[in-house]
Amino acid sequence: ITVLVCGEQISLINLILFNKGIHVHFGEGAVQKDGPSAGVAILMSLLSATLNVPILENASYTGEINGNGFVFNIGGTVTKIQAAEQSGCKKVFIPHGNYVELNKETLEQFKIQVIPVKHVSEIIKCIFPNLAVASA
Repeated sequence: ITVLVCGEQISLINLILFNKGIHVHFGEGAVQKDGPSAGVAILMSLLSATLNVPILENASYTGEINGNGFVFNIGGTVTKIQAAEQSGCKKVFIPHGNYVELNKETLEQFKIQVIPVKHVSEIIKCIFPNLAVASA
């Protein structure tokens, strides 16, 4: 994933790590937990902190991402949409693969806007509209 900064294409990783010391550790300890589905949310938090731009308080994200920024299916999609809606979010970004698996009746039960995405650049463009993003 690359972003355009002052007309120059820069690797997102370089942007995040430039002059920064970031250590992220998710220890398993003795409790088994699901973690990959937090990938998009973690990336959005890192971007927000790096760019010093707050992210929308009324948006929620879920999805596993790979090194090229593609968003993969996760488990418990309906429960995660419900949780996002109950917390007051107005929109939730979910993996496209999960979206196509949901039936129309399931989607209609929610008032929250459910947005399917295939790549994190789609989310970044929505949440950080002033940041030009090029997808891999």
